Amino acid sequence: MNLSFDLMLTIWAGVAVASVLRAFTGFGFALAAVPIFIWVLPPSLAVVLSASLVFATSSLRFGAFKKALPKRKISGLLVTLVVFSSVGVVFLSSLERSQFQLLAGVILLIACLLLVFSRRFSFSGSTFKDLFTGSAAGLLNGLLSMPGPPLIVYVLATEKDPAQSRALLMTLLLVSAALALVNFTWMGFVTIDSLWLFLLAWPVMLLGDRLGNHWFASYGSQQYRRVAIGVLVLIALSSVASGIGRL
Repeated sequence: MNLSFDLMLTIWAGVAVASVLRAFTGFGFALAAVPIFIWVLPPSLAVVLSASLVFATSSLRFGAFKKALPKRKISGLLVTLVVFSSVGVVFLSSLERSQFQLLAGVILLIACLLLVFSRRFSFSGSTFKDLFTGSAAGLLNGLLSMPGPPLIVYVLATEKDPAQSRALLMTLLLVSAALALVNFTWMGFVTIDSLWLFLLAWPVMLLGDRLGNHWFASYGSQQYRRVAIGVLVLIALSSVASGIGRL
């Protein structure tokens, strides 16, 4: 694969935007990054890069945010997340780039709509809701490396404390990224090209993570939802338009 400067510039831009969003809100990296990566990368490389960056950064930061984790059981959610991640990855290799772009953009738009209206409802967690959410997130994790939409809505509806919801989302997305990498390795998607892309994108990820954490410490939950949704909507619309144009 030819790692040209133009290609890397697009990837660095995607990593910069997505890493700041992720560190500031606790979610949004794959939602923001994958639709941008797919402009210049095949779907298999795009999802491997996204999952590897999330896993590495979340592992590095886990000690800092684990103290804020809410004390509730999420075993049912985690079990279905594991099982359905393996199911979703089977269908990834059958997607063309245009189909992947269009699907990623549509999923992102749906996620943004759910985020807009999630303030209007709240509910308590339950075993059934955990199982359903884990199944949906697992399918999206294996197929698009984008487990966020169901996890985000569920966590924001059940956890009202910003620090706790952020910590829980980061933990769930860390697990999702680890599962995705195992499945992608099994499918043969992890290659020398994906390793080089990770190494070249990693410094930008670290800088964005530091900046996002600094902004969260300074501003908390005052503006993060509005800014995150606005940026994600723009990315989603661009991805849908590009996907339709490639069909």
